[in-house]
Amino acid sequence: MDFRLARGAKEDMHAHPAHVAVFQSGFKIRFTLPGGRTAIREARAGEAVYSEATAHASENIGGTDAHAILIELKATPAASGAGKSGPRRTARRSPRSP
Repeated sequence: MDFRLARGAKEDMHAHPAHVAVFQSGFKIRFTLPGGRTAIREARAGEAVYSEATAHASENIGGTDAHAILIELKATPAASGAGKSGPRRTARRSPRSP
């Protein structure tokens, strides 16, 4: 997901699954979490971070527009309870050279 938040802009409360964020620009954002607690993120361009699933409202409190690429991670069949016998793997042999 291509995330952009202009300087001074706000986003309403929303949720993300576990994800990796790759920051394309430096920025400073205040997150408001459920229950009202706040946290500040100061990102540097080129930095990548992992985050567990979360819900928050966002406000860009820095002097620059925010830009990041978020890679949201999907649950595996084992993690979601489906396919309890585990993944099936098929081995393929490459042809032998003479």
